[in-house]
Amino acid sequence: MTVQRGGNTPDVKGTMAAEYVLGLLDEAERAAFEAQLRVDADLEQDVAAWRTYFATFADDLEEIPPPPQLWRRIEAAAFGGEKRKPLWQILWPYAAGAVLASACTFAAFYFDLLTFAPTP
Repeated sequence: MTVQRGGNTPDVKGTMAAEYVLGLLDEAERAAFEAQLRVDADLEQDVAAWRTYFATFADDLEEIPPPPQLWRRIEAAAFGGEKRKPLWQILWPYAAGAVLASACTFAAFYFDLLTFAPTP
C-alpha cells in the first residue's frame, strides 16, 4: 500500500500517517516520518485520527481468550522456556543404574563373593 513519497500533499501525508499507524513504514521512512511528526501539528492530528479510525475496527469483535497451550508457546518463545527432554534422555540415568546394579550382582554370584569364610 506504499505510495510514492515524493511530495507533502495532504493525500500523501495522510496515507503515510495511516501507514505509520499500521506499522507499514520501513525503518528509514518511519524515522523520517517521526521527525516530521515532531514539527507538524496537522500531521499529529492525522495520526490521532487514523488511530481512532483503526481502533473502531475492533469494537464489534468479542474478546476470546487464547488457549493455555498458546500462552505456554508464547512464553517459551519470549523467555526461552525449558524444552522438554525426550523420554530416553530422562530414563537414561535409571537404565545405567539398573545395568550397573545387575553387573555387580552378577559378579558377586559368579565370583562367589557372598560366601563368608569361617574365622579360625
